[in-house]
Amino acid sequence: MVAIATNSSQFATIDVSSLKPGTMLRTPILEDGGDRDVLLLAAGTRITDKVLVLLRSRGVSRVRVHPSEVSRLTGAGEGSSPAEEAVRRAGMQEERQSNRRFGYKSDSFVNRVASHGTMIFDKQTTGEFSKNFKSSVTQVESLFDSLLVGDVADAGKVAAVSSESLVKISENLDLFVAMGLKPATDKYPCKHSLQTGMLAMSIGTILGLTPDELVELGIGCLIHDAGILHVDHNVFSANKRLSAIEFSEITKHPIISYDLMRDVADIPNGSRMVAYQMHERCNGSGYPRQRQGTQIHPLAKIASVADTFIALVSPRPHRPGMLPYRAMEQMICDTHRGLYDPEVVRGLLQTVSLFPIGSFVEVSDGRVGKVVRSNYDSYTSPVVEIWTPDAVQRRTEIVNLKVEQGLNIVKAVPELELPSCAQSDTSFEEDNWE
Repeated sequence: MVAIATNSSQFATIDVSSLKPGTMLRTPILEDGGDRDVLLLAAGTRITDKVLVLLRSRGVSRVRVHPSEVSRLTGAGEGSSPAEEAVRRAGMQEERQSNRRFGYKSDSFVNRVASHGTMIFDKQTTGEFSKNFKSSVTQVESLFDSLLVGDVADAGKVAAVSSESLVKISENLDLFVAMGLKPATDKYPCKHSLQTGMLAMSIGTILGLTPDELVELGIGCLIHDAGILHVDHNVFSANKRLSAIEFSEITKHPIISYDLMRDVADIPNGSRMVAYQMHERCNGSGYPRQRQGTQIHPLAKIASVADTFIALVSPRPHRPGMLPYRAMEQMICDTHRGLYDPEVVRGLLQTVSLFPIGSFVEVSDGRVGKVVRSNYDSYTSPVVEIWTPDAVQRRTEIVNLKVEQGLNIVKAVPELELPSCAQSDTSFEEDNWE
């Protein structure tokens, strides 16, 4: 503990017992009482159960925090985020580094990713990314057309799509993620496979995978639904919930995908395992073989999280797509139930934010906005383009909630009409691809 110089009148006193586990400190926490301002926890520290036990073991029962942080740290009042509470309930606190299966290495691809801070997505860059996306969709469509008639000769060419994705991730990870998260309403399963690969590779980048691992992951995602083409179209496109018999037909498609790719020399084994095990779940409730835990390939665990999230936010014949925030809540709850690897879901949170990129939100001062960039570890505090609802002609403001004291997201809202003066271009309209 160290003494620091502060203006004590700027801090409020609260009980240690009221601190909410899982919350990241934006300002320091000081010890209460005494003639000196003693720093207990620095800004950037995450409140965990272990931290709270340590404070109590040192006889600390009350602490001083900045007034702007009281609501967020205690979960009281309108300033607390329901999403943060969902993370806390699901037990998504950090694991010890020694227990992690992923991590940064000298050759991790994340070391090559450009940092853009709060820089907006300009129309020219967005247009270039959109054209690349359309080209990739066309390549995947061509592959699926060949696979439908049993021709696997060109299957290895999907490696080029994965390699091109690495280039786009290195240039602008947040823009790449934003484009991949835009709900797909057509060209199933081609577009779904591509978007699953985009999100999975983005998560893998944040988790510290190497370029070769990311390419394997991307290829596996692109080919994972090849088998669904050999399932009765009326089953996977049904405008209703499937019966047990119909669902049993769906569960066969990973085996078909694996068999189709088994003898394709240009498809790495890791990619085949992604396609084969993407629908397995960590608690053994998945298919086709009810594998669990360490029986599931690590890359397949990443792919399963990406695949499910993309599916949740995208409309299907029998249901509408979820709000991205609600989809994230669902992922967190299902992780708590044992379906997904907690480390991978933390990677998802860090990649897209708790209120995912592209989400519309309301912030604590009554303004509304759109999430445009993630702040990675500070996944409750993304970069948001904000405007006043009844003054849409005013220029919008790009706000980094990680550094903006006293301002936080209070809830997700349905899609809003962007002001005419919006600064960031994340529309990705298909008529702009031509």
